[in-house]
Amino acid sequence: MDAILQEGIAWILWLQQFSPALDRLMVALTLPGEAAFFVGLLPFLYWCVDRRMAVRLGLLCIFSLNINAWAKELAAQPRPYQYDPRVKLIREAAGGGLPSGHTQNTVAVWGYLAAWVRRPWMTAVFIALLALVPLSRLYLGVHFPSDLVAGYLLGALLLWLYWRGEALAARADDGLALGWRLALGAALPPLILLSMPPLHERIPDGAVLLAGAGAGVALAESWLPAALPKAWWRRGLRLLVGLLTSLALFAALEALGRAAGWAGLARSALYAPLGLWITLGAPWLFGRLGLAAYPPVEMNMRTARNGR
Repeated sequence: MDAILQEGIAWILWLQQFSPALDRLMVALTLPGEAAFFVGLLPFLYWCVDRRMAVRLGLLCIFSLNINAWAKELAAQPRPYQYDPRVKLIREAAGGGLPSGHTQNTVAVWGYLAAWVRRPWMTAVFIALLALVPLSRLYLGVHFPSDLVAGYLLGALLLWLYWRGEALAARADDGLALGWRLALGAALPPLILLSMPPLHERIPDGAVLLAGAGAGVALAESWLPAALPKAWWRRGLRLLVGLLTSLALFAALEALGRAAGWAGLARSALYAPLGLWITLGAPWLFGRLGLAAYPPVEMNMRTARNGR
């Protein structure tokens, strides 16, 4: 194993001879594989592209984060800058190095998007990211080449299993009554996140936000079936309105938590309304502003009582 890691160090040192000239470029290239990037991408997809696809992609992201965190915990492999002091740390990274989470996320998440879009331009974007995101992780000094290989393999396996199983899961979900879908939506995503090793102190905040978002998805499916106008200017306005209102609510919740002096679970509980707003409140507002069209609420309520 040491021989493999030493060979990897040689690759990294060769790449880092171009530092600092390429530092900003490589930091930018690593962003499409980060969890924070997907946090921003998913609301756009939910509000402006396809609601169900965004929900399924969000679940895939959470599964990928969980599996990668446990794989890192089990492998317990140091990162290159920890292994060899000659390696320069250009961007901080948490946890162990094997497998590469950015590489795994790129394969699984962007691979899912490419399979869903099925357009040559999206395939080209996916192929480019498959090369550039892992390359940036080598340059930044946070992964060995062997970490990337493991990330490719784990991401491909996850993508294949998820793609095969999602149709069956969707059919099972469609057959559930609203109450069951509400409970499942509010419980499953946060449980997946909370079962991860404790890598970040704000994981409870994220779990509560996901609980609110999952409940909102279940309610929106029954009360606000996706019937969004396709005009791009309407999509742009939905994105602008959704972001502004969500940021305003986030700032208000943060201020409330600080003013009340809340900490721990009390502070985390504040993020449930934010999740509910993103998946239910904002789509409702789009309808009120004429940026989206939904069937009458009475029709949706009858559908909900019939188990849809």
